[in-house]
Amino acid sequence: MGNGNNLRDDKWTKGIAVGSKGFVEHVKSALRALAKGRKAKESGDSYQLREPSAPYQADSLARPRFFLV
Repeated sequence: MGNGNNLRDDKWTKGIAVGSKGFVEHVKSALRALAKGRKAKESGDSYQLREPSAPYQADSLARPRFFLV
């Protein structure tokens, strides 16, 4: 842990699928509508399918969706 090898790699932490192009395309087709608009992107020696990045916005006016009765 103290040797510096425990750095986070975005390829693995932000990817839906990481691996060969064929594997990533297979996962994309299995996800169907959930992967619509996403493309397999080359990342070094592999490919990845990622979630779209969205800016963080705190919603101070958010209301709870469920109410306890």
